[in-house]
Amino acid sequence: MERGRQQLRCEIQTGSGKTPYALAIEATDGRYVLNEQFAEPYSLHEHLTEVEQLFDRHGWSNPHTLN
Repeated sequence: MERGRQQLRCEIQTGSGKTPYALAIEATDGRYVLNEQFAEPYSLHEHLTEVEQLFDRHGWSNPHTLN
């Protein structure tokens, strides 16, 4: 995600256990802005959609998506 010269890295992680799915958003300095875990992929997808809409409303864009 980018906004001007600011950048954030968004990553979806998978693993095992009770909460095998995670959404991690990290600043360029390595600080986590968001690091949440989910039990099922549907919950992860729903939350990711909400987060993307929130970032979009605040002027952030994803340079890797097609317009």
